[in-house]
Amino acid sequence: MTWDFSPQFLIQGIERDCARFYLQDYYENRTQVVAGVADGGYNGGNIEGIPVFDLVTEALASHPEIVTSIICSHPYRVLDATREAIESGISQIVIHSEGIPPLDLLKIYQTGEKRGVRIVGVSGGGILIPGCFYCGMNYASFFSKGNVAIINYCEQIVAAEIAYCLREAGLGVSLAVSFGEGGLAFENSHIWFEWCEAHKDTHLVIVSIKGLVGEQVKQLATLLQKTNKPKIVYCFDVRGVQQRLQYKNKGKVVCDQIELHLHLQNSWQSIIEELRDERTVIVDNLLVIPQLCKRGL
Repeated sequence: MTWDFSPQFLIQGIERDCARFYLQDYYENRTQVVAGVADGGYNGGNIEGIPVFDLVTEALASHPEIVTSIICSHPYRVLDATREAIESGISQIVIHSEGIPPLDLLKIYQTGEKRGVRIVGVSGGGILIPGCFYCGMNYASFFSKGNVAIINYCEQIVAAEIAYCLREAGLGVSLAVSFGEGGLAFENSHIWFEWCEAHKDTHLVIVSIKGLVGEQVKQLATLLQKTNKPKIVYCFDVRGVQQRLQYKNKGKVVCDQIELHLHLQNSWQSIIEELRDERTVIVDNLLVIPQLCKRGL
């Protein structure tokens, strides 16, 4: 299973603020967004110069070349929006919305697996190849072209911070993909590690994490071991991981278990021990990454 980088996208929930921010941030590349779908009142109109439809099928009738939908819908409508996209024939979905109910995410990924639909993201999802492909990633100006891939399991801003530090050090990015944080973040991850391994202009891979839960540590360790290129694992919130481990509010823990599995939260030290190998460096300081990249490159 590989990703189709055809540069024509649909945005579902194009009327929402997160979609407008994305479009304004990518002003020069918004030609890649050829249609939008919004809740009532926009059909036949446009938002940010992009034609808007009531249904995905209507958008595809006008633009049959679309294979990818960026979901910016309200968190409680993401499940319905995703199902509509899949039923309409969309084969790739990027979940850009945040705050989606965990059970809805589970249903989304189950449906995607059954239908062979590729999905990226559990919140704030996005993919970017500088100068080529801009699909759901914010802060475009931070990403300059280069030889470092960023695979991000945190908020999108973390990937942007890494890209900014690389740019300031005279380095750049070959690929950035953001999944967000959550129990399903590692679904379909193998696609991107395989891409990095096969891509001749990617010389090093940075993986950013915010603390892993349950089987995620083993999943990431397996992916890292299958990637022969130099790798940096960056945990930007070590203190937060330890605080969550020490959290005493049992009611809050019960409420959060579905999404964060706090009862299975791994310590930072256990993460280091599981992920460490001869071609992987593990850091918790963003500022050391550029120098490590220069040594690795």
